[in-house]
Amino acid sequence: MDISDGQLVLPGDMLATEEEAAPSDNTYVDEGCIYSSIIGHASVKDGKISVHNHINEMRKIEKGMLVIGTVTDDLPAVSFVKIGTMFVDGKKYIAVKDGKLLVPKPRSEGFGRGRHDDRRGGGGFSQPGAKMPRLCSSGDVILARVLDDADDIYLLGVRDPECGVILSSCEVCGSKMGFNGRGLSCPSCSHRQTRKVSQYYGRTEDIKRLFQ
Repeated sequence: MDISDGQLVLPGDMLATEEEAAPSDNTYVDEGCIYSSIIGHASVKDGKISVHNHINEMRKIEKGMLVIGTVTDDLPAVSFVKIGTMFVDGKKYIAVKDGKLLVPKPRSEGFGRGRHDDRRGGGGFSQPGAKMPRLCSSGDVILARVLDDADDIYLLGVRDPECGVILSSCEVCGSKMGFNGRGLSCPSCSHRQTRKVSQYYGRTEDIKRLFQ
């Protein structure tokens, strides 16, 4: 039996074989193997295996939800995001995989100016018309919407006004970047950075209310 007592498991995770344990709460059997039917913690006791939620009802993050994550890799065509656990209406939602944010191709008239470009959201990009725009960069914390729940990764979008970077550090000195409604600038060294900025940049309490 590879599953240990108290281990976090997801729906469809194999817990044990019927030879190793007897199925109990929130499990099901398929071809002699016992699987979890919910997101929760495995419990092995008295020869039985079950899955329980001890603190909050846990659910899987789904398409359409707002999520908060940290950019881990920033590549020319895509950014990868580590999504944090979310609490919405008293329920706990966990990300069972990472997210990716596709970077739109720049247009000849300047990014953010085309009819279908992502131009809404907290003042848009902090440097409109930049030849190589950046939605975000490694280390940025972003607020995004789940556009698709693919098999291996969440597809994220930042088109909505509330979506975009909500916290960024200066690439030069490491200080927290300030946002004046038009762009990101460092209060310590005056460096400026191009980002798709959320209208809630730096407004922690307002962001919390989005999930209540």
